[in-house]
Amino acid sequence: MHPYDELYMGDVAEAQSDIFYMIRDELPGVDERWFVEKFMRSHMRAMLDDGNPRYLNMPAPEMLLHFIEDECDNTYQNGEEWWGMLPAWAGFAYSYYQWYYNVLSKDLIERITLEDMERCYGALHQCGWEAAIVKLHDNVWEAA
Repeated sequence: MHPYDELYMGDVAEAQSDIFYMIRDELPGVDERWFVEKFMRSHMRAMLDDGNPRYLNMPAPEMLLHFIEDECDNTYQNGEEWWGMLPAWAGFAYSYYQWYYNVLSKDLIERITLEDMERCYGALHQCGWEAAIVKLHDNVWEAA
């Protein structure tokens, strides 16, 4: 059973994808891996997991600013970019996986790590989304 209606899934996944990519422009020099980890364990992401309508309908730029102000206290860890389009792909994949398998994002990031996403990106980034997350589930989640 999915945590919220499929109608919202694409918007939420696209917003998370955008957020993971937009962080480069919003906070230049941020450690993108740190940011993804923090977001996946955040109160905001937990509200998305539960299908909270306030967050389901929030545009990505507003969600990002709200997250930075409220959950990062306008502070962040400096570091490296996560190469290429990997942040955007991981953002969509994590969000779709969370919805499809109805697993908490904080648990998902523990079982399918950023290193797993890096390792699987080359093979899965051109698959359809459902095929990609099923392969992540079968080859990474179940293997953990």
